[in-house]
Amino acid sequence: MLQVYRQYWKRGKPYTLKAYRAGAEALLTERLEYLRSLETPASERFAAKLYRLLTGSELADPSYAAKWSALARKRYCGVLLSSLYFVAAEQKLDMTTVLAHRLLQGWTGRSISNRVLLRAFGQVDRTAATKSEDWIRVDALVNQYSEFVKVALAREKYRVRLVKDLAWMVVKGAGQP
Repeated sequence: MLQVYRQYWKRGKPYTLKAYRAGAEALLTERLEYLRSLETPASERFAAKLYRLLTGSELADPSYAAKWSALARKRYCGVLLSSLYFVAAEQKLDMTTVLAHRLLQGWTGRSISNRVLLRAFGQVDRTAATKSEDWIRVDALVNQYSEFVKVALAREKYRVRLVKDLAWMVVKGAGQP
């Protein structure tokens, strides 16, 4: 099973927690440098304080939030791709992009990038005439591994939060003399 998993991993490496941490540190460093370079007029500082006082939250920069969202989506994709690799290796599936897409829809109600699935499971000589024999097992596989995937996503949400906080501590500590 491990050998099959490694073969999948070589074809399309999932976005790892280590890569997420590097991305988070880079994003935080970039944001801190940007904020330090600003010479904000007093009126804007007053408006920001007033907004924070009234709403209890910061006025977010949409482009900054979009970058965090992209990092989170990449990691979400990485967890789901790893889950697909695990299931394919454990069940000895003839995994195709369509089969992977259907499994993901059954587990989470949505899928990941078709480009990622093609890189991981695509085969040049595959046609509709030579589709996977495991297609009839989709419902059983969805039921069997649904809880496994939900637990993996919940665990990863917690890990991402920890890594994000750790990245902030690293970046904040590096910026102090």
